[in-house]
Amino acid sequence: MSHFDSALIAFRPVDEADAVAISELITCLCERFIIDAFPEEGKSNMLLACTPAAIAKCINDGFDYEVATANGEIIGVVATRDNSHLYHLFVREQWHGRGLASALWHRAKSRCIMRGHRGPFSVNASTNAVGLYERLGFVPTASQRVVGGVTFYPMLAAH
Repeated sequence: MSHFDSALIAFRPVDEADAVAISELITCLCERFIIDAFPEEGKSNMLLACTPAAIAKCINDGFDYEVATANGEIIGVVATRDNSHLYHLFVREQWHGRGLASALWHRAKSRCIMRGHRGPFSVNASTNAVGLYERLGFVPTASQRVVGGVTFYPMLAAH
């Protein structure tokens, strides 16, 4: 259920020019909610994956990105890879708890299905996001993993 005024929110695909704003959003949220408990290697690796250059590379490599905007400001972003993996799902903190992450995920999932993906969908959930992903229909498929110092939980969701 959405708790945001849909008349105030616009959704749109991205282009490389959005990489800086997307990077700023993701970096801020990673620093606030995700990387605090990571070892230095994990912090560095996670932040390197969030740079404008890294985001632009994902966009240019065909990851499907969409943003939610309010008054022209990017307030949320979703990205999928290969029509099957939820790669990014971030919502500006003041918009948490209003259903925006769910709306972004359902829009991205619908595009993947329209392109022929029949499931399942995967995500590597940060520790703090496991509950959100469970509410979106994902279930853990393995215990906590650490790769390059980055901690996550592999999860899957059916079509």
